[in-house]
Amino acid sequence: MYIMKILVLGGDKRCIYAAGELARTAQVDMFALAGHNARPAGKYDCVLLGLPCSRDNVTVNAPMYDRTVTLEEAVGFVRGGGMLLGGMLCPSLLRLCDEKGVRCEDYYRRESFILKNAVPSAEGALAVGINSTEGQIMGAEVLITGYGRIASLLAKYLSALCANVTVVCRSEEQRTKALINGLKAIDFPQLGGEMKRFSLVYNTVPAEVIGGYEISNAKKGAVYVELASSSGIDLAEANRYGLAVINAQGLPAKTAPQTAGRIIAEEAESILKSMNIE
Repeated sequence: MYIMKILVLGGDKRCIYAAGELARTAQVDMFALAGHNARPAGKYDCVLLGLPCSRDNVTVNAPMYDRTVTLEEAVGFVRGGGMLLGGMLCPSLLRLCDEKGVRCEDYYRRESFILKNAVPSAEGALAVGINSTEGQIMGAEVLITGYGRIASLLAKYLSALCANVTVVCRSEEQRTKALINGLKAIDFPQLGGEMKRFSLVYNTVPAEVIGGYEISNAKKGAVYVELASSSGIDLAEANRYGLAVINAQGLPAKTAPQTAGRIIAEEAESILKSMNIE
């Protein structure tokens, strides 16, 4: 019986846990992770990169490694007919895979991954909010910008703790869903007049949606928690008015790496199976 060979290359603590999960059914090597710095000599059926796969579009994202591994090197570890998997695949890596005829897929773009990952993201966001505010969550006025997968789950958790949750989004459909789920819902033009109510603000929109007008009307002592990949707030204005801003991007890696690693491994196994790489 053939045993698949997988190289887990770079990434953070999630990848260590992912390697452990994959090792149940495959031969797994690790490189550019803590304690795993010996350069692989052979080729692999699958090379698994972290999330994101790269931060500079040139080298592999490997925060636990004190040297660099180029994306071209990563592609070179894949055998003919093998596959490269990673999170948030960058254009340069996609181009390299195309040039060298290597199949690749972005597990971060799969709906199943996004839904599973929303749980540790929302739980981590809840913990950040609880630990960053001076008051209790019960009875607190909380604002969430957007109402996607993470935001809707976070709203559910906050409501279970008896917070008064308001959702702000442009989509009438999303506002309707929020109302159906027992939340308050407003559009962005209304936000400036409402800001003085909220002691805790979560942003899930990857674009600036809270500017100087909203910040100037914010409640004194309010806390803003950034969950989106791009800032949703005017940071200069936030600093000017003394609004506390907490960067909480990439929470699963910080608050639940074991679960997040298992999710990566599950997606990798599913992709490899669907591509008949077993």
